[in-house]
Amino acid sequence: MRILHISSALIGGGAETQLKLLMRGLVDRGHEVGIVYLYDDPSLEEREGIEFFQVPRGPKMDLIGLYRRISTAIDKFKPDAVHTWLPEIMTIPGALHCRWRGIPCVSAQRRSLRHAVSFKNRLRDWLVIVPHILARSVVCNFDYAHEPWLLRKVIDKRHGTIIRNGFVKRPVSAMPAADWARTEAFKLLYVGRLVEQKRVDLLVQAVGELRESGHDLQLVICGTGPDEVALRKQALDLKLREGNDIVFLGYRPDWHSFATFFDLFVLPSVAEGMPNVLVEAMGLGLPTIATSISEISSFVKHEEQSLLVEPNNLISLKETIERLIEDTDTRKLLSANGKDLAASLSIDISIAEYVTLYQELLRQ
Repeated sequence: MRILHISSALIGGGAETQLKLLMRGLVDRGHEVGIVYLYDDPSLEEREGIEFFQVPRGPKMDLIGLYRRISTAIDKFKPDAVHTWLPEIMTIPGALHCRWRGIPCVSAQRRSLRHAVSFKNRLRDWLVIVPHILARSVVCNFDYAHEPWLLRKVIDKRHGTIIRNGFVKRPVSAMPAADWARTEAFKLLYVGRLVEQKRVDLLVQAVGELRESGHDLQLVICGTGPDEVALRKQALDLKLREGNDIVFLGYRPDWHSFATFFDLFVLPSVAEGMPNVLVEAMGLGLPTIATSISEISSFVKHEEQSLLVEPNNLISLKETIERLIEDTDTRKLLSANGKDLAASLSIDISIAEYVTLYQELLRQ
C-alpha cells in the first residue's frame, strides 16, 4: 500500500512520536510511505524509504495557498490512502482534497474535547469535526465513549475505531553527572508541555506545601510552553529554590536516559488523548501518579498500575504524593505492574492494527 500521512510537524509531543514509529514500521513491512508536513525534526535519522513533502506555511491567512501546496503534494505521491493527524490547519485541507479526488482518508482523533480550558482551545478542538466528516474513517487513541454526544455521533458514523499508542522499550542508563541532581531528596519528574490543561501549577503547589510540612522533595520539569514564566514565579513565591528544589530543564527528548534517577513520575493533566509519557515512564519502572480522567482510567488500573487522583484537586494530589513518599511497597507494586502494562502496549501490535485499518479502508 501507498500511505500518505499529513501532520504539521515531525517534532513535538506524543502524536509526532507515534507518527514516526508508525511510518518506520510501515516501511519495514514493505509499504510505501510519505509525509506532508510543515516543520522538520533535525534529529530524525531514519528517513530511508519515506518520501518527505515539507510545505511552507506561508502567510497566516493564506489558507488557499496552503491548500494548494498540500494538494500538490498529495497528487505527487499518488497515495492509496491518506491518514490525517493534526492540527486542523493541515488536516482540513488534506481531507478536503481527498474527498474531491476520491482518495480514502482516515482522520485521527488524538485529544479529548471534554476538558478544554479556554474558549479559544474549545473552538480549535471542535474544528476536528470537519476532517472527520470529510474522511471515510476515524481512528482514536483513547476510548471516546465519554466524549460529547456530537463527536461520538460523527466518529460512529465514520466507522470509528480505537488503536492505542504503541511503545518501544527504552534503554536505561546511569544518571549523568548534573549539578542539579540531589540524591538525598525524594525526586519527582514531570514531562510534557507547560500549558494550562496539564495543571503543572497544581504539582508545583503540592511540592511547595509538602516541603513546607517537612518533606525533602525535588521536582524536575522537562518541557516548555506558555505557562513557564508563571510557573517560575509560582515556585519563587513558594520559596522553592530554582536549580535545587525545582529544576526547569526545558524540552528534553532524552529524558528517558536519566528517568530512573527519580522516585516518582507525576502527570496532573485535566485533558489528554493517550499520554505517551505516562506509559513510557511506566516502561522505565517508575511508579506513577496520574489523574482519573477517562482517557487514562480507561486503560490504567487505579491502585495496581498507577495511583489516579481527582483532576484539579490539590489535596488529593498532595496526599497521594505523601503516601508514596512513605509507602515503599506500593511504589514497588506500581513499578512492577506499570512495566507489565507498558510491555503489553507494543508498537508492533499498534502497527498491525493500523495496517488492518488501511486495508479495510481500501475495501469500503
